[in-house]
Amino acid sequence: MRSHHDIGGMVAGPVDRTVKATPAWARLAEALRSLIDSRYCLHEQRRRIEELGPAEYARLGYHELRITAMAKALAEKNVIGEDELARRMDELRKREGGA
Repeated sequence: MRSHHDIGGMVAGPVDRTVKATPAWARLAEALRSLIDSRYCLHEQRRRIEELGPAEYARLGYHELRITAMAKALAEKNVIGEDELARRMDELRKREGGA
């Protein structure tokens, strides 16, 4: 039986082939993932993304799935607490002019 993330060969609609600019926060997230590679490997990331529920998996985009999985892993490993992560994200939003 397939899980919600395994849609290969299923009718999921046409693939959007529009090339979109990668947001700055996503580039920073990928850089962070590369820096913490010894604490968080690709296989772990894949597993954590697969563990997200169907609603969250469908709601989030590619970069959002990856950063959500990484944040959960780092919080579980006590590398950074969820409160500290939320505070730092708020600081970044303010610095970038977001709400």
